[in-house]
Amino acid sequence: MAIFDSQSGLNKTNFELLCPALINQKLYGTCSESTSVNNISDAEKFGYGTLAVFIICLCSVLGLIVVPCASKKVYNFILSSFLGLAVGTLFADAILHLIPMAMGIHDHGEEGHGHSHEDSDAIVVEEYVKYGLVIIGGLYLFYIIELLMENLGHHSHSHSEHDHSENSYQVTEISEGPDKLKTENDSHGIKTSKNGVTPLAVMIILGDGLHNLADGLAIGAAFSGSISVGVGTSIAVFCHELPHELGDFAVLIKSGMSIKKALGLNFLSALTAFIGLYVGIVVSANDVVRAWIFAITAGMFIYIALVDL
Repeated sequence: MAIFDSQSGLNKTNFELLCPALINQKLYGTCSESTSVNNISDAEKFGYGTLAVFIICLCSVLGLIVVPCASKKVYNFILSSFLGLAVGTLFADAILHLIPMAMGIHDHGEEGHGHSHEDSDAIVVEEYVKYGLVIIGGLYLFYIIELLMENLGHHSHSHSEHDHSENSYQVTEISEGPDKLKTENDSHGIKTSKNGVTPLAVMIILGDGLHNLADGLAIGAAFSGSISVGVGTSIAVFCHELPHELGDFAVLIKSGMSIKKALGLNFLSALTAFIGLYVGIVVSANDVVRAWIFAITAGMFIYIALVDL
Protein backbone atom coordinates (compact mmCIF):
# COMPACT_ATOMS: atom_id res chain seq x y z
CA MET A 1 0.00 0.00 0.00
CA ALA A 2 2.99 2.30 0.40
CA ILE A 3 3.19 2.79 -3.38
CA PHE A 4 -0.29 4.31 -3.43
CA ASP A 5 -1.68 7.37 -1.71
CA SER A 6 -3.34 6.07 1.45
CA GLN A 7 -5.50 9.21 1.74
CA SER A 8 -7.10 9.03 -1.70
CA GLY A 9 -8.15 5.39 -1.45
CA LEU A 10 -8.06 2.79 -4.23
CA ASN A 11 -9.65 3.16 -7.60
CA LYS A 12 -10.32 0.34 -10.02
CA THR A 13 -7.08 0.82 -11.96
CA ASN A 14 -4.85 0.85 -8.87
CA PHE A 15 -6.66 -2.17 -7.44
CA GLU A 16 -5.96 -4.14 -10.62
CA LEU A 17 -2.28 -3.19 -10.35
CA LEU A 18 -2.19 -4.23 -6.70
CA CYS A 19 -3.85 -7.65 -7.17
CA PRO A 20 -0.71 -9.52 -8.39
CA ALA A 21 1.21 -8.36 -5.32
CA LEU A 22 -1.59 -9.43 -2.98
CA ILE A 23 -1.81 -12.86 -4.61
CA ASN A 24 1.97 -13.30 -4.37
CA GLN A 25 1.96 -12.40 -0.67
CA LYS A 26 -0.91 -14.80 -0.02
CA LEU A 27 0.73 -17.71 -1.85
CA TYR A 28 4.22 -17.37 -0.36
CA GLY A 29 3.25 -15.99 3.05
CA THR A 30 5.56 -12.99 2.78
CA CYS A 31 3.63 -10.86 5.25
CA SER A 32 2.55 -13.64 7.59
CA GLU A 33 4.25 -13.46 10.97
CA SER A 34 6.17 -16.54 12.01
CA THR A 35 4.60 -18.02 15.11
CA SER A 36 7.28 -20.64 15.73
CA VAL A 37 10.96 -19.86 15.32
CA ASN A 38 12.03 -23.07 16.96
CA ASN A 39 9.61 -25.96 16.59
CA ILE A 40 11.87 -28.64 18.06
CA SER A 41 10.14 -30.60 20.79
CA ASP A 42 11.83 -31.44 24.08
CA ALA A 43 11.69 -35.14 23.20
CA GLU A 44 13.65 -34.46 19.99
CA LYS A 45 16.23 -32.36 21.83
CA PHE A 46 16.87 -34.99 24.49
CA GLY A 47 16.53 -37.92 22.08
CA TYR A 48 18.86 -36.72 19.34
CA GLY A 49 21.26 -35.21 21.87
CA THR A 50 21.48 -38.43 23.89
CA LEU A 51 22.08 -40.48 20.74
CA ALA A 52 24.82 -38.13 19.55
CA VAL A 53 26.61 -38.09 22.92
CA PHE A 54 26.37 -41.89 23.20
CA ILE A 55 28.03 -42.31 19.80
CA ILE A 56 30.75 -39.85 20.81
CA CYS A 57 31.31 -41.73 24.08
CA LEU A 58 32.07 -44.87 22.08
CA CYS A 59 35.28 -43.14 20.97
CA SER A 60 36.67 -43.82 24.44
CA VAL A 61 36.57 -47.60 23.91
CA LEU A 62 37.88 -47.58 20.35
CA GLY A 63 41.37 -47.84 21.80
CA LEU A 64 40.77 -51.58 22.06
CA ILE A 65 40.60 -51.73 18.26
CA VAL A 66 43.81 -49.72 17.90
CA VAL A 67 45.75 -51.93 20.34
CA PRO A 68 46.79 -54.49 17.68
CA CYS A 69 48.05 -51.63 15.50
CA ALA A 70 49.78 -49.73 18.31
CA SER A 71 53.24 -51.04 17.44
CA LYS A 72 52.86 -50.43 13.71
CA LYS A 73 53.34 -47.39 11.50
CA VAL A 74 49.66 -47.48 10.60
CA TYR A 75 48.86 -46.07 14.07
CA ASN A 76 50.60 -42.79 13.25
CA PHE A 77 48.84 -42.63 9.90
CA ILE A 78 45.40 -43.22 11.45
CA LEU A 79 45.99 -40.68 14.20
CA SER A 80 47.31 -38.04 11.79
CA SER A 81 44.35 -38.53 9.46
CA PHE A 82 41.81 -38.03 12.24
CA LEU A 83 43.73 -35.04 13.57
CA GLY A 84 43.53 -33.37 10.17
CA LEU A 85 39.83 -34.16 9.97
CA ALA A 86 39.31 -32.76 13.47
CA VAL A 87 41.06 -29.47 12.66
CA GLY A 88 38.89 -28.94 9.58
CA THR A 89 35.56 -29.81 11.19
CA LEU A 90 36.18 -27.83 14.38
CA PHE A 91 37.32 -24.67 12.62
CA ALA A 92 34.61 -24.85 9.95
CA ASP A 93 31.86 -25.46 12.52
CA ALA A 94 33.05 -22.50 14.60
CA ILE A 95 33.27 -20.10 11.64
CA LEU A 96 30.26 -21.21 9.60
CA HIS A 97 27.82 -22.29 12.34
CA LEU A 98 28.56 -21.26 15.90
CA ILE A 99 29.76 -17.66 15.45
CA PRO A 100 26.82 -16.76 13.14
CA MET A 101 24.43 -18.42 15.61
CA ALA A 102 25.93 -16.46 18.53
CA MET A 103 25.54 -13.18 16.61
CA GLY A 104 22.01 -13.99 15.49
CA ILE A 105 22.96 -14.11 11.80
CA HIS A 106 21.98 -17.77 11.41
CA ASP A 107 19.20 -17.73 14.01
CA HIS A 108 16.20 -19.26 12.29
CA GLY A 109 14.08 -22.36 12.39
CA GLU A 110 12.39 -24.15 9.59
CA GLU A 111 9.70 -21.44 9.37
CA GLY A 112 11.65 -18.60 10.87
CA HIS A 113 13.56 -17.27 7.89
CA GLY A 114 13.64 -13.56 7.48
CA HIS A 115 12.84 -14.19 3.83
CA SER A 116 11.08 -16.84 1.81
CA HIS A 117 12.52 -18.71 -1.14
CA GLU A 118 10.25 -19.14 -4.13
CA ASP A 119 12.02 -22.38 -5.05
CA SER A 120 12.47 -24.55 -1.99
CA ASP A 121 14.71 -26.95 -3.93
CA ALA A 122 17.21 -24.25 -4.89
CA ILE A 123 20.55 -24.18 -3.10
CA VAL A 124 20.98 -20.80 -1.44
CA VAL A 125 24.39 -19.78 -0.10
CA GLU A 126 24.04 -17.03 2.47
CA GLU A 127 26.45 -14.09 2.49
CA TYR A 128 27.93 -14.99 5.88
CA VAL A 129 28.84 -18.45 4.53
CA LYS A 130 30.85 -16.86 1.72
CA TYR A 131 32.74 -14.65 4.18
CA GLY A 132 33.35 -17.64 6.43
CA LEU A 133 34.76 -19.66 3.55
CA VAL A 134 37.08 -16.76 2.72
CA ILE A 135 38.31 -16.76 6.33
CA ILE A 136 39.00 -20.51 6.18
CA GLY A 137 40.65 -20.14 2.77
CA GLY A 138 42.90 -17.36 4.05
CA LEU A 139 43.97 -19.49 6.99
CA TYR A 140 44.91 -22.45 4.80
CA LEU A 141 46.63 -20.17 2.27
CA PHE A 142 49.01 -18.75 4.86
CA TYR A 143 49.52 -22.21 6.34
CA ILE A 144 50.57 -23.57 2.93
CA ILE A 145 52.84 -20.56 2.33
CA GLU A 146 54.54 -21.06 5.70
CA LEU A 147 54.87 -24.79 5.04
CA LEU A 148 56.50 -24.18 1.66
CA MET A 149 58.89 -21.63 3.13
CA GLU A 150 59.95 -24.08 5.82
CA ASN A 151 60.52 -26.88 3.29
CA LEU A 152 62.48 -24.60 0.98
CA GLY A 153 64.48 -23.12 3.84
CA HIS A 154 68.01 -23.76 4.97
CA HIS A 155 67.19 -26.68 7.29
CA SER A 156 69.34 -29.72 6.73
CA HIS A 157 67.92 -33.23 6.46
CA SER A 158 69.38 -34.27 9.77
CA HIS A 159 67.89 -31.28 11.52
CA SER A 160 64.48 -31.95 9.98
CA GLU A 161 64.54 -35.59 11.02
CA HIS A 162 65.49 -34.57 14.56
CA ASP A 163 62.59 -32.11 14.79
CA HIS A 164 60.18 -34.65 13.34
CA SER A 165 61.15 -37.28 15.85
CA GLU A 166 60.57 -34.85 18.71
CA ASN A 167 57.20 -33.57 17.44
CA SER A 168 55.68 -36.85 16.26
CA TYR A 169 53.33 -38.92 18.35
CA GLN A 170 54.97 -41.52 20.53
CA VAL A 171 53.76 -45.03 19.74
CA THR A 172 53.41 -47.39 22.65
CA GLU A 173 54.62 -50.92 22.15
CA ILE A 174 51.55 -52.49 23.75
CA SER A 175 52.19 -55.86 22.21
CA GLU A 176 55.24 -56.36 24.40
CA GLY A 177 53.09 -56.54 27.51
CA PRO A 178 52.68 -54.61 30.77
CA ASP A 179 56.00 -55.82 32.17
CA LYS A 180 57.85 -54.02 29.40
CA LEU A 181 55.79 -50.88 30.04
CA LYS A 182 56.45 -51.01 33.75
CA THR A 183 60.20 -51.31 33.20
CA GLU A 184 60.17 -48.34 30.82
CA ASN A 185 58.13 -46.24 33.24
CA ASP A 186 60.50 -46.99 36.11
CA SER A 187 63.49 -46.03 34.01
CA HIS A 188 61.84 -42.72 33.04
CA GLY A 189 60.95 -41.87 36.62
CA ILE A 190 57.16 -42.17 36.28
CA LYS A 191 55.73 -42.90 39.70
CA THR A 192 53.01 -45.52 39.87
CA SER A 193 50.70 -45.89 42.85
CA LYS A 194 49.72 -49.22 44.37
CA ASN A 195 46.50 -49.38 42.35
CA GLY A 196 48.35 -48.74 39.09
CA VAL A 197 47.13 -45.13 38.65
CA THR A 198 49.83 -42.49 38.28
CA PRO A 199 49.37 -38.75 38.99
CA LEU A 200 49.70 -38.21 35.23
CA ALA A 201 46.81 -40.62 34.60
CA VAL A 202 44.65 -38.85 37.20
CA MET A 203 45.28 -35.48 35.56
CA ILE A 204 44.43 -36.90 32.13
CA ILE A 205 41.18 -38.48 33.36
CA LEU A 206 40.03 -35.36 35.23
CA GLY A 207 40.95 -33.06 32.36
CA ASP A 208 39.19 -35.33 29.90
CA GLY A 209 36.08 -35.35 32.09
CA LEU A 210 35.91 -31.54 32.18
CA HIS A 211 36.55 -31.40 28.45
CA ASN A 212 33.71 -33.83 27.74
CA LEU A 213 31.44 -31.84 30.06
CA ALA A 214 32.04 -28.75 27.91
CA ASP A 215 31.45 -30.77 24.74
CA GLY A 216 28.11 -32.01 26.08
CA LEU A 217 27.12 -28.45 26.97
CA ALA A 218 27.87 -27.35 23.41
CA ILE A 219 25.88 -30.23 21.91
CA GLY A 220 22.91 -29.49 24.16
CA ALA A 221 22.86 -25.84 23.14
CA ALA A 222 23.24 -26.79 19.48
CA PHE A 223 20.28 -29.19 19.48
CA SER A 224 18.22 -26.54 21.28
CA GLY A 225 18.84 -24.25 18.30
CA SER A 226 18.04 -26.68 15.50
CA ILE A 227 18.62 -30.29 14.55
CA SER A 228 20.96 -29.35 11.69
CA VAL A 229 23.19 -27.26 13.96
CA GLY A 230 23.15 -30.05 16.55
CA VAL A 231 24.23 -32.65 14.00
CA GLY A 232 26.99 -30.38 12.68
CA THR A 233 28.34 -29.67 16.16
CA SER A 234 28.16 -33.37 17.07
CA ILE A 235 30.19 -34.32 13.99
CA ALA A 236 32.81 -31.71 14.88
CA VAL A 237 33.01 -32.98 18.46
CA PHE A 238 33.23 -36.59 17.26
CA CYS A 239 36.09 -35.81 14.87
CA HIS A 240 38.21 -34.17 17.55
CA GLU A 241 37.24 -36.60 20.32
CA LEU A 242 38.33 -39.68 18.36
CA PRO A 243 42.05 -38.80 18.07
CA HIS A 244 41.92 -37.19 21.51
CA GLU A 245 40.61 -40.36 23.16
CA LEU A 246 43.08 -42.56 21.25
CA GLY A 247 45.93 -40.35 22.42
CA ASP A 248 44.72 -40.43 26.03
CA PHE A 249 44.41 -44.21 25.88
CA ALA A 250 47.99 -44.54 24.63
CA VAL A 251 49.28 -42.29 27.43
CA LEU A 252 47.34 -44.23 30.08
CA ILE A 253 48.79 -47.51 28.81
CA LYS A 254 52.29 -46.04 28.75
CA SER A 255 51.88 -44.87 32.36
CA GLY A 256 51.65 -48.53 33.41
CA MET A 257 47.88 -48.94 33.58
CA SER A 258 46.32 -52.16 32.35
CA ILE A 259 44.31 -52.11 29.14
CA LYS A 260 41.08 -53.04 30.96
CA LYS A 261 41.47 -50.28 33.55
CA ALA A 262 42.46 -47.70 30.93
CA LEU A 263 39.36 -48.46 28.86
CA GLY A 264 37.11 -48.32 31.92
CA LEU A 265 38.41 -45.00 33.24
CA ASN A 266 38.46 -43.49 29.76
CA PHE A 267 34.81 -44.44 29.29
CA LEU A 268 33.80 -43.09 32.72
CA SER A 269 35.40 -39.73 31.96
CA ALA A 270 33.48 -39.64 28.67
CA LEU A 271 30.14 -40.06 30.48
CA THR A 272 30.40 -36.51 31.88
CA ALA A 273 29.29 -35.38 28.42
CA PHE A 274 25.76 -36.53 29.31
CA ILE A 275 25.73 -34.15 32.30
CA GLY A 276 26.79 -31.28 30.06
CA LEU A 277 24.20 -32.28 27.45
CA TYR A 278 21.21 -32.18 29.80
CA VAL A 279 22.38 -28.98 31.50
CA GLY A 280 22.94 -27.40 28.10
CA ILE A 281 19.45 -28.29 26.87
CA VAL A 282 17.79 -26.89 30.01
CA VAL A 283 19.68 -23.58 30.18
CA SER A 284 19.53 -23.07 26.40
CA ALA A 285 15.78 -22.54 26.52
CA ASN A 286 16.76 -18.88 26.87
CA ASP A 287 17.96 -17.45 23.55
CA VAL A 288 20.49 -15.15 25.23
CA VAL A 289 22.05 -18.00 27.21
CA ARG A 290 22.21 -20.14 24.08
CA ALA A 291 23.98 -17.36 22.18
CA TRP A 292 26.61 -17.07 24.94
CA ILE A 293 27.15 -20.84 24.92
CA PHE A 294 27.62 -20.75 21.14
CA ALA A 295 30.19 -17.96 21.49
CA ILE A 296 32.17 -19.81 24.18
CA THR A 297 32.00 -23.05 22.19
CA ALA A 298 33.24 -21.31 19.05
CA GLY A 299 36.24 -19.97 20.95
CA MET A 300 36.94 -23.42 22.39
CA PHE A 301 36.70 -25.08 18.98
CA ILE A 302 39.04 -22.55 17.34
CA TYR A 303 41.58 -22.92 20.15
CA ILE A 304 41.51 -26.73 19.98
CA ALA A 305 41.79 -26.71 16.17
CA LEU A 306 44.60 -24.16 15.84
CA VAL A 307 46.56 -24.64 19.07
CA ASP A 308 45.83 -27.92 20.82
CA LEU A 309 45.77 -30.18 17.75
